Amino acid sequence: MGVWSYYESASGYGTSSIALASIISSVTGALVNGAPDVGGLKTNGVNSALNGLGVGPNQGDAAPAAYLNYILFDQYYNVVNAGWNVVPTGAFSQQYVSIPTVTVKEAGYVFVYLSYEDQSSNWVYFDDFKVTITPTNILQANEYYPFGMLAPASWTRTTATPNNFLANGGTELNTTTGVYDLEFRNFDPVLGRMMQVDPMASSMPFHTPYHYSYNNPVSGNYLSCCWSPDQQHYFIV
Repeated sequence: MGVWSYYESASGYGTSSIALASIISSVTGALVNGAPDVGGLKTNGVNSALNGLGVGPNQGDAAPAAYLNYILFDQYYNVVNAGWNVVPTGAFSQQYVSIPTVTVKEAGYVFVYLSYEDQSSNWVYFDDFKVTITPTNILQANEYYPFGMLAPASWTRTTATPNNFLANGGTELNTTTGVYDLEFRNFDPVLGRMMQVDPMASSMPFHTPYHYSYNNPVSGNYLSCCWSPDQQHYFIV
């Protein structure tokens, strides 16, 4: 994140910073403009970030309180990180202000903005404001609950084609129905149960005919199994 900055006057910037509530209001307004803020997630995220981060110190009469800022959110607009860097003192020629590389470890949002907290009439100029994103080589990352339901931390890059042959030994997750399409039956990872009766259910009446892995998916990653009627063969169905 970086921007070129410039200001002309060597004094007359005053010492009063804009109230934090005003900054929160302005930033929140920009973030939610044109997009719904369902449940107040964005507003709450900005409030949490700026109340925790505060604002940069006023630079006094000789230099403006002008900043390059960022707030990093997860996919639910919970604050992950935030920071700022101040326009260099004595920017009578073009000065570059930047924030070093921020490593993003999970899917989410970054809001980068410029602020000038001073209340004087002197101007601060910004140009060539740039945010550079370097994607990781990883296209998709999935985390699962024991019975195969995707955890909220899972993500797929928006430009990538998702791979739905991952959990349960590589069986396909049907994105329309939300169940795994297995060879003989369908499995609901939310319920942890099969959708159809086990064809070998009569051989193990002590288990529900809809069970998955004997209700122990940690120890056994298989669809459903039982002994043959003659107790000589082990079936996976």
